[in-house]
Amino acid sequence: MKKVLELKIGVGVILAILLTLVINAFADGNSINLRNAKGTVGGDPITIEMVVSPQASAIETTISFDPSFLEFVKSASSGTPDSVSFYSIDNTNGSLKVEADFKEGVGEIKIWLVFNALKAGVTYVGIASDSSGNPIEWVADSNGDRIKNMNVYSSEVTIEGNSTPPPETNPPETNPPETDPPQTDTPETDQPYNPSSEARLSSLSFSSGTLSPAFDPDTFTYRLEVASNVSALTASYKTMDNKASAFYWPYIDSEHGGIVYGETEYFVRVTAEDGSTTNDYKVVINRPEPSTEPTNPPETEPPHAPSSDARLSALNFSGVGELSPAFDPDTTSYRLTVGEDVTGLDVRYSTKDENATAYFWPWIDGQMHDGEQKTIPYGETVFTIRVTAEDEVTTKDYKITIVRPEPETQPP
Repeated sequence: MKKVLELKIGVGVILAILLTLVINAFADGNSINLRNAKGTVGGDPITIEMVVSPQASAIETTISFDPSFLEFVKSASSGTPDSVSFYSIDNTNGSLKVEADFKEGVGEIKIWLVFNALKAGVTYVGIASDSSGNPIEWVADSNGDRIKNMNVYSSEVTIEGNSTPPPETNPPETNPPETDPPQTDTPETDQPYNPSSEARLSSLSFSSGTLSPAFDPDTFTYRLEVASNVSALTASYKTMDNKASAFYWPYIDSEHGGIVYGETEYFVRVTAEDGSTTNDYKVVINRPEPSTEPTNPPETEPPHAPSSDARLSALNFSGVGELSPAFDPDTTSYRLTVGEDVTGLDVRYSTKDENATAYFWPWIDGQMHDGEQKTIPYGETVFTIRVTAEDEVTTKDYKITIVRPEPETQPP
């Protein structure tokens, strides 16, 4: 949270500053307006309403009052701010340091300040000024930026004397019972108010991660482990006593920069209703650095070495005749005898390595090629299939001697 300026100023100087402010119960535009109030010495506490308008997300300021006229008792809020904190109260020198904050959105902030009246007269309650005469105030808009040129209006407080006549100190001797009024004549409202000293949280949680140990109102130190990709957090907490106040530091939400890598110490300070009892809850938030190693490194395959396999896996000729010997990938010489009436053959073959290539010569299918019919001649024809391996260097030639006998001649 933004640091509130310290105020050390005498009562006389405070009154001189406050008297220079314009007293206006209905201020227009951007303003901090402390409404006028009245009260009686010994009567009910005096409540002064402070309104920050028209729209704001947070306020930090210092309020001054004359401690010879007023004694600060407590505060209350309209419920619009998510938290109101009075974290420095000086009844002797007459100053209050106050902070009101929204977690989401903006709205009109209303805070009620409750005082006991100490003596009759007219006094003022307003925003304190620094040594240059500027009001000590910081009001933020919905983006968290300061709203400038705020109009500041003080409260004129009129205090009347005690209207109840004092009891007779010398009652007539003829009526002695009147000197001892019954105890029941003292109203209960005259009993001194003892503000609570309860300064604990009833709950504390974060939008990501799990507290360690689990939250307990009487445990004040925790750790919170979050993933490295969690860049901001939202904290949620509630005080045991609804009259206690709480504030936190530093900002860890996305609008104010989030959380850094490594450890961040986050605090929630609870101030009891009595204004003096406090408890600090400390949470060490650990956001690890992102890993420099890839989560799933790609599998690296060795460079592909081209195959040197230049063999056939199968070889046959359109079902006519049988190879001799039977085909074997490592045998490269064969004979094939066909009938004298066979003029063409279809050859079928495949390579052992699918990346190898093969071609043959000559044509023996009996079809026309380059304007000439390619038939098997009588006698022996050497048919060659050349296989070239993937490496384009290794070759192997399979030679098949095709025998087509001459037709028998009939005797004359």
